[in-house]
Amino acid sequence: MLFPILNQNKNSGYYFSSYSFTLELCGNYEKARTAAERAVELVEINPWAHHTLSHVFIKSGNLDYGTKILEDYQYVWDHSGQAINSHNYWHLALMHLENHEVEKAYTFLDNHILGDKPYLVIQKLDAISLLWRLEMAGFNVSEHIWKSIADEIKENAKDCYIAYISAHYIYALARAGMEHELAEALRSVKSNVEGIDGPEKEVWEKVGLPLIDATASYALDKYKPAADILAQIIDDVEMVGGSDAQVDLIRQAYLLSLINCNKKSEAKKYLNNFSTSPTLTPLQNYWFSLIN
Repeated sequence: MLFPILNQNKNSGYYFSSYSFTLELCGNYEKARTAAERAVELVEINPWAHHTLSHVFIKSGNLDYGTKILEDYQYVWDHSGQAINSHNYWHLALMHLENHEVEKAYTFLDNHILGDKPYLVIQKLDAISLLWRLEMAGFNVSEHIWKSIADEIKENAKDCYIAYISAHYIYALARAGMEHELAEALRSVKSNVEGIDGPEKEVWEKVGLPLIDATASYALDKYKPAADILAQIIDDVEMVGGSDAQVDLIRQAYLLSLINCNKKSEAKKYLNNFSTSPTLTPLQNYWFSLIN
């Protein structure tokens, strides 16, 4: 049924924007890029097509060129909705981070990702994700910064929507040193899962709850239990929610868990399998230096 739909929407930039992202999530990076570029040709103000391109550039390791292209689209994001504005800037921050430009990536936190209040869920998640990734890139994030983020999400941390979101909240509370709130959030999530039925409960029990426990362990610098738990679920981590770029955070945490508990041969093998770019990126080379 794809081609009749495509023919009916061959002049719709918004159709090509959505279509491009489905291609990217399936790993068809070149086709996704072509469709996203076609979307922009048809509709210049098309931030969701830019979103596809940000995924393509980082997954293919096309960092310098991709960063320049995304920077050229900032004028569109600055006049777009709050959610896509902050999220596209998060992707641009990740481009700099993948180039191991950690100081530059950090500037996006307050300048763009948390630029507008009241904060949307996506802003909170992107802020936590960026800080977590910065730490894994060797950047020191102060407990004060973590506390400011944790204060924003501590009530939401009791919710049980999808495990990808809960893992972010748990990590922030742990890094902020908020032991009471962390314990309360862990109890609440596990209690809520007991009341879920069907396939959703199966996903939570198989992957979600182990991920929550691994996240708490990792955030508390308990790398061996984190690595042991993640090893059991890492191949199914897409089940917890989030896009490929978002879930890469968990894959990176698994890699750093292996490195930090001195499982270097396993870490080297996983890093080589994890990378989707033709050559290791500067960030991946940094991790490789920690292994050797």
